[in-house]
Amino acid sequence: MLSHQANVLKPPRSTMSVMLGRALMRRSHQWKPMQPSMRSYSTPAPLQGKPARTGRGALFWLSLATISAGAGYLGGSKYPPPAIPFLFSPYVTNSMGLSTQEKFEATRKIEQGLYTLPGVQHLADHAYEMPSARHVRESFGIAPITNPGLKEEEADYLLVRPFTHVPEEKLARQFTAGSLRGLDMFATTPLVFSKTKRGAEHRGGREGDTVAFVHVGKNMSGFEGVVHGGLIATMFDEVLARAAFYALPSMVGVTAKLEINYRKPTYADRYFVLESHVTDNEGRKSFVAGELREPGSSKVLATADAVFVEPKFAKYLTWFGGLNIRKHMEG
Repeated sequence: MLSHQANVLKPPRSTMSVMLGRALMRRSHQWKPMQPSMRSYSTPAPLQGKPARTGRGALFWLSLATISAGAGYLGGSKYPPPAIPFLFSPYVTNSMGLSTQEKFEATRKIEQGLYTLPGVQHLADHAYEMPSARHVRESFGIAPITNPGLKEEEADYLLVRPFTHVPEEKLARQFTAGSLRGLDMFATTPLVFSKTKRGAEHRGGREGDTVAFVHVGKNMSGFEGVVHGGLIATMFDEVLARAAFYALPSMVGVTAKLEINYRKPTYADRYFVLESHVTDNEGRKSFVAGELREPGSSKVLATADAVFVEPKFAKYLTWFGGLNIRKHMEG
């Protein structure tokens, strides 16, 4: 009975095939082929003739530059190039651990080097050695280089050594003559040739025009091996002031303006020559110019222009104070 009912409810196999075929035909009439999508994307198509930029390329070059810079720094730290030693290796002074006698001999060697620099002997042949210069030279046992038969009034230059007359107790408060004195700093005082009135008449220029030879030690560096720019300004201030004072009424002045033009690196532990001359003066103002070179070289390392002004009270120092600036500078 049950099987008979199942046969009644189930349609014949042929009938089911017909129904399935009709359903598929209805589906086929409703189907349409898929059209390609026309949706636009945020990244535009590359322009003709220009390659598309990708983030990967920029990241690659950035990584390469970073790795190269790091490798260069590490390599330079281990093996610094001779041209730029001041960028890498730490500086160790040569004077550490020396005995007093060894320091004296090292200073004496620097002092002897001053007298053999190019241009020194030419100036010395027309210079009169002042007591200050004679005192320093004899203290190191060095033979004279000036003409012993030349009188002071016949000389075109005066050979002087600044600060030699300053008492020991006052040197500690002097910047260039005290605080900066030492074997690896200013081992000895500058060798200064100051033009006389006679020299100005014969050679041109003005009285007081200055040529100074100096040795700058290793401890005067900013970057290692390169003289600190502030020290160069200090040297210019000292040398330009000597020339300026001769053009001021009372030979007393203060720095009102100092302009430095640093042209090339100035390497430490070498000799230098500084020249200064007055370009103009107006009453209590003196205008001075100067340049810094290595002896025997025409290459200018730095130039300077300065204005020195005489204080209004300066004349009273010479009238009542007994201040003799000329004697102070000429030694």
